[in-house]
Amino acid sequence: MSVVYKVTKGRVDMLTKSMAVELGLKNIRVDSTNPIIIETPISKPIFEGRLGRSIKERVVARTPPGRIAELEGVITYNHFPIE
Repeated sequence: MSVVYKVTKGRVDMLTKSMAVELGLKNIRVDSTNPIIIETPISKPIFEGRLGRSIKERVVARTPPGRIAELEGVITYNHFPIE
């Protein structure tokens, strides 16, 4: 992963934590999801071919769940009703 990606992801994490602290006082919950890579129709070609399989294996090896995130799972997880 590139330095820019890591720094950006870190900033999103810090923004989420800061917003959670500030908005928590108003009983507003803040959460974020940061999958390494999501398999979508656009990213799927990345995993095809010999080089793609190597990339996928490296990503899976570094991911605690041991799999690539799927778009449907991320959408389902992040869809919360507003009360």
